[in-house]
Order: sequence, then C-alpha cells, then structure tokens
Amino acid sequence: MFINETITAAMETARAAERRAEQLRNITREPWRPEQFPTIEERKAAHDAMMKRTEDAANELTALEIETKIRHDNIRRMIYNEAIPVALDILRKYNGKPYGEKTKAKISAEMKARCNCSLYLYSGYHEDISITPLNEDGNNHYYFKYDDFRIYAKYRNGEKRPALSADNKINGTLTPDDVYLCDCSEIVPDPSTRAAEILSAFTELKRKQDQFEREITKFNNLLPSGIERRHISGFRNYL
Repeated sequence: MFINETITAAMETARAAERRAEQLRNITREPWRPEQFPTIEERKAAHDAMMKRTEDAANELTALEIETKIRHDNIRRMIYNEAIPVALDILRKYNGKPYGEKTKAKISAEMKARCNCSLYLYSGYHEDISITPLNEDGNNHYYFKYDDFRIYAKYRNGEKRPALSADNKINGTLTPDDVYLCDCSEIVPDPSTRAAEILSAFTELKRKQDQFEREITKFNNLLPSGIERRHISGFRNYL
C-alpha cells in the first residue's frame, strides 16, 4: 500500500490510463505497408481502415493525455492533504530548535515512518517545505518529478511565516492555512469528464478566435497606409 488505500487506488487507476495512452500512441505510429495488399481495392480498403483507426486513436489520446495530467494533480493533492498535517505535527516538536544535521535526520526518519515521505526544510527564495513520496526502497518515488511538491508559505499582510527562519530555526507554529502546494488545484472528482470539458472549451475558444482573426483581417483591409495593422496572439492548435 502506498501511504493509504485511497492514494494507492488512485495511482493504480492513473497508471492504467497511462498504459492505455501508450497503446494509443503506438496505434498512431503504425507504419503503412501497401506491399502487404496485392490489389488496389484491398490496398484502398486497408488504407481507409488504418486512417480511421489512427484518427480514432488520436482523438481518444488527446482526451486521455489531459485526463492523466488531471489524475496526476489529484494524486499530488491527495498526498499533500495527507502529508502536510503530519509534517506540521512533527515540526511542532522541534519549534525554535536549530535545523542541524541530527535534527534533520530525526525529522526525516519520523516523516518516513508515519507516511512514507521525506521531509526537508529550506530557507530563502525556494520552497520552504519539501515533501517527497518514497518507494519501497526508501528512494524518491519515480512517479513524481522533483518539483511536484513545492510547498510555500502564504503571504499574510504582506509577509510570510517560513518553516525555517533566516537563522536556521524551525518554525513549529505553522498550520495548514499557512502553506500551500504550488500549481495544483483541488481534487477533480471525475477526471474524464473534466478532460472532455477542457477539450470542448478549447474547441469553442479556437472557433471564436478564428472568427475574430477573420474580422481583424477585414478591418485591416479597410485601413490606409500610416495606420498600424491589428493582430492578436493565437491559441496553439493543440493542448
């Protein structure tokens, strides 16, 4: 089990979606071998079938790639919600103490024992708290990137309360309201539905943008020399 049953199940579902995405990528990469078909009719039928299969796979893959990113963020948020109360509870025991090597080792060992994550503190511009899920060997879990758990102190009234002070003292008075997980929204209950909503919204925005670009072209064609032509920065054609 990884941290708890809910997160373990979420990771298994995410991995299944990623395996399906790789299957779809392989379909879109299938080479066309016309020499396998002796007649023109067979060749045309096989080519049409391949194009249909590739198009269907590409469409499913587009939605699934968005869905897997949503699932990844869901897991990040689940781990954060589970781990940050544990981390802050541990830090309360060391409030005001210097963050030396022995203290660092004790904090990290307790965090690992309680929720199978590492815990380190930083001062300065970068993240104040680093929580990293571990695998069964005690190493950083391969599923997560190094910056998936950038945890910062929130600014309140123009200042923030970091986990580690400038003189290397531990701030054990932090609450969950004092910190946040960078670049990660709240849990999305239905990732596949959200992915479809994103694709639909993207398609509609692209349609509106194309229409607006046509209107701008018409407008520019009316202008005399000496008046700057108008332009807009466009959407990319993919997400």
